[in-house]
Amino acid sequence: MKFVNILKQIKEYIDFESKYLNNPDPHTKDLAFDKIMNEVMLRQRKIDMDMYKHFSKDSAFRMSWKYSLQQGVLR
Repeated sequence: MKFVNILKQIKEYIDFESKYLNNPDPHTKDLAFDKIMNEVMLRQRKIDMDMYKHFSKDSAFRMSWKYSLQQGVLR
């Protein structure tokens, strides 16, 4: 459920479509996704501090989480 909730928040982010989904530049697209993901995760920390700690401190977790979320938004 956590993943689905975070994925929903990312898709509903105000600039998601223009800055990520419809962005033709791969570099700025990746930067935009990082920004959106970080903002959503900051909001999520109030709900699940343990997951946020893993996200903020474990780079392997963060990269895996990012990849999974990016795959999820394309579906």
